[in-house]
Amino acid sequence: MHGKNERGKRGKGDYAQVSGYIPKNLAIAFKTTCTARELTQSETLENLISEWLEGEGIDVAAFTSKPSDKEV
Repeated sequence: MHGKNERGKRGKGDYAQVSGYIPKNLAIAFKTTCTARELTQSETLENLISEWLEGEGIDVAAFTSKPSDKEV
């Protein structure tokens, strides 16, 4: 079957995939630790990126909250 994946976050329009290359040993440690702690990689990355942006003085909410057409 082809088409849009409606399962999980992939089917939600308010989520986007990010990717990058990191050393293999770091990737293995990350995946293993997430699994051992019963955490999803997506949620862990979301939390880490949010914390990093906030540490950089970036207001994450400014990027996520958009007024609807009715509010304008």
